[in-house]
Amino acid sequence: MLMLTSAATSTDNQVSPKRWASSFCNVLTGYADNMKSVNSDIEDTTKNVESAVTSDPTKVFDYIAELADEVGHAAKISARAADKVRALPRPQVGGGTILKRSLARALGGGLDDLAAQFRKAQSEFERIPKETTDPTTAALRLASAASDAESALEGVGSTISSSLENLNAKNIDPKHLLARALKAAHACAPVFG
Repeated sequence: MLMLTSAATSTDNQVSPKRWASSFCNVLTGYADNMKSVNSDIEDTTKNVESAVTSDPTKVFDYIAELADEVGHAAKISARAADKVRALPRPQVGGGTILKRSLARALGGGLDDLAAQFRKAQSEFERIPKETTDPTTAALRLASAASDAESALEGVGSTISSSLENLNAKNIDPKHLLARALKAAHACAPVFG
């Protein structure tokens, strides 16, 4: 009976390489699109801070609050993407189980790390108005906190690409079923060209 149970579960939550590729790329493209939007919002707010320092210094605190919200949103997006990566089904290839575990650990863990970096930057932004009422000092502190947010944003692409390179190096799919499916899937065009 135990053998029947383990045999029955071995195909649970498995999908074809084509369906897996589409699901995987939907997670990546959704995450990338959301992060582009957040990055654009952060860049716009940062420009507003620079002009506010000279035109209306008290506005600096409003922009700091906006940046804290935007970076907090990036943390939530990264954490949701990590959960989606871990929830991906197992592809029906010889190394499907290894691939699922490796992706959960490498890409899911990398996205969790990015979420933590964004939460740290959010916390730094939130501390600024609690620790100073001087707009000039706040603007200087903002620059320091913004560098943490920028580092996290820069880490997004490298987290994804290094995870994918690591998977390719493990030769999980010697028949290249997943590679072909990734190249053929419409959802993957923005990711794999």
